[in-house]
Amino acid sequence: MNKSEMFGAFIFAFVGAIFLVVGLFVHSSNTKFMETAKSIEAEITDIRVGYDSDGDTTHDVLVEFMVDGERYGGKLDTYTSSMREGGTTTVYYDPQNPHDFRGSGTGFIGLIFSGMGGLFFVIGIVMIISKVKSSSNAKTLKATGTLLHAKINDVTLNTAYAVNGRNPYRLSASAIDPSTGKTLVFESGNVWFNVKAIVDTNAVETVDVYLDPTNPKKYFVDVDSLRTYIGN
Repeated sequence: MNKSEMFGAFIFAFVGAIFLVVGLFVHSSNTKFMETAKSIEAEITDIRVGYDSDGDTTHDVLVEFMVDGERYGGKLDTYTSSMREGGTTTVYYDPQNPHDFRGSGTGFIGLIFSGMGGLFFVIGIVMIISKVKSSSNAKTLKATGTLLHAKINDVTLNTAYAVNGRNPYRLSASAIDPSTGKTLVFESGNVWFNVKAIVDTNAVETVDVYLDPTNPKKYFVDVDSLRTYIGN
């Protein structure tokens, strides 16, 4: 089990949990606010266009509305492309404190955060379970599987996957199944040390593979065994 991958899985789940908690808190707070809030049409007095640190366009919407003959206003917490300066938009305000007002789309923010957080959290947990299960299966196969010295066919960089900007290697090998006489092809998991350099520099031709004698689809390519060539 690679530490970088496991760390990445924990970060994924942790960030997801934070988003989920924040989203649920925002949604709960907004739901409670809307129970007593009143709606009113507010005038859009200004839309200030700016840019954030990533260069993305931002919009600060300023509104004004009247409650009991008194004017209230300020920056709205939502923006849509249909908003225009001089137009109107629905806002919800606290009757006890009209200075506390929110846009009509505020409720979706909490749902979006909680939805994204829940998805990230589930993906992170699934990744962790997968890594733990994979490690457990590898230990079982090393203890009970049939050892094959498989011929190394190829070592490639897995450009479809990256952690901290690094791509892992994948090793492909083949060997004869001693029980059937058929040629089996094996693919390693992600390898985070430069196994290609080890294979090329030391002209390594085989790698240990542990095969489940009852199910040829279950195997473990012991790429770590090639670490013994480091320094040779």
